[in-house]
Amino acid sequence: MTKSGEAAGEVDVSTPLSPIAAGVLLLVSTACISAPGSAPSIFESRWQVVDVGGIQPQPGNVPHLAISAAGEVTGRGGCNDFVAAARPGDTALQVTGFGSTSVSCASEQARVLEQALFELLRSDPTLLLVDDRAVLTGPTGTATLQRLDG
Repeated sequence: MTKSGEAAGEVDVSTPLSPIAAGVLLLVSTACISAPGSAPSIFESRWQVVDVGGIQPQPGNVPHLAISAAGEVTGRGGCNDFVAAARPGDTALQVTGFGSTSVSCASEQARVLEQALFELLRSDPTLLLVDDRAVLTGPTGTATLQRLDG
């Protein structure tokens, strides 16, 4: 459902879902996590962070990540580079072997966003793919990603 004034195809993720809608999204997300090589998939793509827990990245310091067909994850949290391995689970993106550099962030906003992103990735977040957007949700919060490649 979109609010008036939103462009077609945009998803309003700020309104809480009813239990029925949440169940439908869970079923859809299970289908969308598909293994590398089947569509739609988060694999074989590059992604840019739109927001993490409502915090938007600062221009010129936008976190991003890429997930190869083999499940190799590489990216930048805004301040630090990171690597991990990912594989689809029943309803979640399972991330293992997470490691990152440890450079201080230039701003508090960048530090908070990066920390929230890293904690979310480590939490085996559920995944919902909608067009060129991915929504990761875990016990530590939610992140919205935008696909950078077609």
